[in-house]
Parts: sequence; structure tokens; C-alpha cells
Amino acid sequence: MSSRVARATDGAIIGWIGAIREYDGLVWQLHPLVVDGAQRRHGVGRALVLDLEAILTARGGLTLWAGTDDLAGETSLGGIDLYSALPGAFGAVGSWGHHPLPFYRRLGFHVIGVMPDANGPGRPDIFIGKRLGA
Repeated sequence: MSSRVARATDGAIIGWIGAIREYDGLVWQLHPLVVDGAQRRHGVGRALVLDLEAILTARGGLTLWAGTDDLAGETSLGGIDLYSALPGAFGAVGSWGHHPLPFYRRLGFHVIGVMPDANGPGRPDIFIGKRLGA
């Protein structure tokens, strides 16, 4: 496990990120990433992810991945029967609303998998990942 916090100038914690070691340290799961609501869209999440990537790369990590649940139908994979729609639905995953997929894509993550119905019918967990040190 690895974790970092982001603090404001007054010392208040405004963000936190963690990673879980997998596959003998070659792969790490990003979990969790939390940023105070008032601090979002100010670069805190980005800074935490980039810092974590540097740490994991130095430890020999090759891949960082995360699950991005679609609980509210905010992606093109939500609200459909993925068992009958794959692989077509997996080709170009779109998102809208407050889903974090665009944030992660800006940081170089790609959709690498999906778990249909992970959170109930039509509510998948979308797996994203990126190669570290690239």
C-alpha cells in the first residue's frame, strides 16, 4: 500500500490518494482518490495522481489501474445489458455528467475492461489503466 495527502497552506487536508500493490508490485490499483469538493478543478487530483505515478514508477511499477463505477448512467456502458452488447459497446466508451472518466483520460488512462452489473443491472464498473513511466 502507498498513500499521499495534499494539504492547503493552513495545513488542512484537501486530498488523499492511495494505491494497492498487486502482481508483485508490477501493477498497482489506484484506490482511493479523494479531493475536497471546494478544491476540485484546481489541480489537486492531478497533482496527487502524478505524484503517485512517480513513486510507483520508482518502485518498479509498470501499470496503474482503477475502477470507475457507473452508478448513475453517466457512460455509454450504463443502463444496457453488456453481456449481449459486448464487444461493440466497449469500442468507444463515452461519458457525461460527473463521471470521472474524462479526468482520467486527460491523465493518459485508457479503458481496459469492464465488469457488467458490478453495482446492479446496467451499472458496470469500468476499468481504466495506464502504463507507468511511458
